Amino acid sequence: MKRVTLYAALTFLFLLVSCSSPRFQNSATPTASSPLVSSPLDGQWKGTGQTADGREFTLNLTVQGGELSAILYSFNGSDGLRCTSIEYGQIDLDARPVISNNQLTAVLDEDLTLSAVFEENSKVSGHLTVHWHDRQPRCNGDYEIEWSAVKQAVQNSQTIPIENPNKPNALENFLQIMVFGLSNGAVLALNAIGVTLIYGTVRTLNLAHGDVFALTTALVTSIVN
Repeated sequence: MKRVTLYAALTFLFLLVSCSSPRFQNSATPTASSPLVSSPLDGQWKGTGQTADGREFTLNLTVQGGELSAILYSFNGSDGLRCTSIEYGQIDLDARPVISNNQLTAVLDEDLTLSAVFEENSKVSGHLTVHWHDRQPRCNGDYEIEWSAVKQAVQNSQTIPIENPNKPNALENFLQIMVFGLSNGAVLALNAIGVTLIYGTVRTLNLAHGDVFALTTALVTSIVN
């Protein structure tokens, strides 16, 4: 019995040492990209518009570096469901219309023409021409929209400290290593005790004991993966 206890203790110590080397993934520290030239008009603009027949539109504009970088609009189709255009959710850098003297005129394609006048740094109004065809039949049509929007307030992200999620926690790592070591060591010790008891009783090495253990390990690993 002393020999069985010694085997179990040695197996437990070996497994605990082998599991005591935690690996941490090295994540690159995010670096801020060089921003564009800022403008007082930069930010998110949200507003509504209406056609002559009373159809309501919702507009979202994004201004970055004094240029129109994105425009999204939506309206109710003929069946009452919402039609949303995302074709210009991100305009290419070389195709972004420039805001000059607080005015903007943009012909993004044959299906969309936008004109805007920024009355202040927080208000804008203009005209939007939409030719929606060859897409959803319930949304197809030619629309002339008079719209207005206001600039959304920017939340100060510096008020909330951002912690590094990859920062190691010594106590948490120690507890994880201890749990993993104890559980794995207990499984291996149980297997070793079974083989030792059979050999000590009948003086026969029961290889099927280890085969079942290895088969179970391979099966569990395959299922988890």
